[in-house]
Amino acid sequence: KALNQELTSYVNFRAGLYVERGKMCYEQAIINMWPEDILISWVMGMAEHCVTCPIYAAAGPYTKKSLPGIPGEGFHVTQCGPNCRCHLEISELYYSK
Repeated sequence: KALNQELTSYVNFRAGLYVERGKMCYEQAIINMWPEDILISWVMGMAEHCVTCPIYAAAGPYTKKSLPGIPGEGFHVTQCGPNCRCHLEISELYYSK
């Protein structure tokens, strides 16, 4: 019974990582549709954040080329990796040009 619970817990954890990966793919698709001169803000979601996300949020806004990565893309972008709860938005500065 203990082994079954451990395996179920592991499978659920892995499934959650795949779901988060889908969020990153969605973000990338949206960014690809935005114009090239867009200004993008890294917005921290409601969560306990890693060290990386507040740095990215404070350093923005970004252009499409200067964007450090996509929230949830992986551990090579943020310390929270695919568990990142941040998202990207069009910066308010873009609208006030």
